[in-house]
Amino acid sequence: MKIKKVLIASPGYNKGELKERGEIAEILISAGYEPLFPGFLGIPYPSLIPEITKIGYSSEKAGLLARTITNDQGRFKACRLADATILNLNGRVPDEGAIVLAAYTFANGKPVLVYKQDGRAVFLGRDNPLVEGLGNFKIISDMKEIPEELARIKRRKTPSPNHFSRRIGMDIPQTVLNHCVPETDDLEELCRRYKIKK
Repeated sequence: MKIKKVLIASPGYNKGELKERGEIAEILISAGYEPLFPGFLGIPYPSLIPEITKIGYSSEKAGLLARTITNDQGRFKACRLADATILNLNGRVPDEGAIVLAAYTFANGKPVLVYKQDGRAVFLGRDNPLVEGLGNFKIISDMKEIPEELARIKRRKTPSPNHFSRRIGMDIPQTVLNHCVPETDDLEELCRRYKIKK
């Protein structure tokens, strides 16, 4: 199985979360992988709002456009490009956006690795089985073990254990990805695409 590009599905809204995401990325790079981040060109959607207002949109419309562009261009595009996803479950509750990214990866038959060193969990020290099941119930508690687990998955001759999604016709995520992700990173063009007037 080929794995080169790895999506890091992890919260990134404060310094601690960004630091942890950066540490995972550094480990991936040192092991020869290319980390991918959700967001338009790796930019969280709140940072896009000022850029869109510079083009001439109101703050309200810029907020709507930023969320839409980040979702379509960033998250869906990252899911499509990734060969695997690392789902970071650290935190009191798992990050909703990270869960969506991991679910898209899973539904498209690509491997999901679950990383968690945080002991807080709802079910006797475990997270919701629907969430843990995205990674086949294997939890990596030391981020330094991520490359080793990716290497183990690469050596597999059979498809990912979640390959059943292909057989039962779960192609909706890929259909969505193919439909809504234009092949452009030009911000002005993307704003025009959503037909929201200035």
